[in-house]
Amino acid sequence: AIMHFTHAMEALLDEMRAGRMPSTRQSIDLLLRAADIVSQMLATAQSGATPEAATGAAVLEELKALMEGNGEALTAPLV
Repeated sequence: AIMHFTHAMEALLDEMRAGRMPSTRQSIDLLLRAADIVSQMLATAQSGATPEAATGAAVLEELKALMEGNGEALTAPLV
């Protein structure tokens, strides 16, 4: 679960670094929410438990939608 989540974040960051995806207020907010979820997942794993598969599912779907071009509302460049 953690690996798939962080891979989606990394892919978005790679697109932003390469200039193929604009950095927007909404996309940065999405990445920050995703980072919070990764922190929760890691804390759960460090306690010896396995993070639930549904943890962060909605944010993961938002990341995927943005990467697939279905997150148009998140792609307006920062002004």
